[in-house]
Amino acid sequence: MVKEIFSDSGETYGTRRIAKALASKGISCSRSRARTLMKLAEIKVKRRCKFKTTTDSKHKLPVAPNLLEQDFTVDKPNKVWVSDLTYIWTHEGWLYLVIILYLFSRQIVGWSMDRYMTKELVINAFNMAYFSAGQKRV
Repeated sequence: MVKEIFSDSGETYGTRRIAKALASKGISCSRSRARTLMKLAEIKVKRRCKFKTTTDSKHKLPVAPNLLEQDFTVDKPNKVWVSDLTYIWTHEGWLYLVIILYLFSRQIVGWSMDRYMTKELVINAFNMAYFSAGQKRV
């Protein structure tokens, strides 16, 4: 019965859920007993990776200076652009998004999205911002 419950769960049920499923079928079972039964049946839960490390902070490359120092007020146009990179979970999997913000008007002037975090992702966002720079912004 433990193998059946485990299989029906898509091999995701652990000891707590197995014990609860057995209890719902009228079979008294503690969590430790469920663990023993799972070991006897040679059942192991496949753990999903919930967090993906995307930053390598342990490098010897120089770090760019913080020119703004958290002061995001801009007194004249075409002076400051800022950018950020983030990742978003979608039905297709993780997608990486780079945006470039024109700080004077707080408008997004460039962006790029891809499945992979590559230099081309940043270059594409920058090119979009650069080529839209000819348009008048206030």
